[in-house]
Parts: sequence; structure tokens; C-alpha cells
Amino acid sequence: MYDPMTLCSLEPRAGYDFKWFAVEPAVMYPATIERVLDCLDGEAPTELGDAAGSIMGMASQVPPAAWDLALSPAPEDKGLREVRAAALEVARLWFTQAMQVIHGTLGIHITKNEDYRL
Repeated sequence: MYDPMTLCSLEPRAGYDFKWFAVEPAVMYPATIERVLDCLDGEAPTELGDAAGSIMGMASQVPPAAWDLALSPAPEDKGLREVRAAALEVARLWFTQAMQVIHGTLGIHITKNEDYRL
């Protein structure tokens, strides 16, 4: 089962009326892409709440090869980088929406990792 809370940690920040979470791209992206692919294969994306149809629509528009590219360092070819970025963006939206279903308004700090740079 996909549980976005297992992919991040609470990040203490003063002065906010909502919680902040830190997430490492090398943890979040592979797990979330695996979940996206499971849902494209027929599993129900229950963690996305009311946004499931919209986000599934975006995911279905990503070329299948892009999901593998998303888990590899950015290629030199600009066209491949754009396709890869589309897959990473859907995964980021998926994770963010799943977290919002749990917590409502929140902040997410995706830590820097050049291997997952858009």
C-alpha cells in the first residue's frame, strides 16, 4: 500500500499555521512512480481523493518510457529531458495530493538531489 507519510519526515518550522514535511527525492520518486504505474495498470488511486481522475489523466498522458527515464539521471537530449520532467512532475503532484488528503494545507520541502532535477 502506498503511504506518503512513510516517504517523508516532519520538518519543524516556526511561524506557520500548518505542518511542513521534508522529503528526499531518491525516496519519494521511486516509490511514487511505482504507485503511479500500479494505478495505470488498474489499481484504484484512493490516496488521491477527489483529484484522482485529474491526476490519473495526467499520468496516462506520460509516455511509458518516461517513467524509466524519470528514475535515471537526466539525459543529455533535450527532448528526453522534457519527457522525463513530465513523469517527475506527475509523481510530485501525486505525492503532494496524497499528502494533502491526509493533512489538508501543508508545506513540502523536497530536498536537493541533482539526479532528480527537473
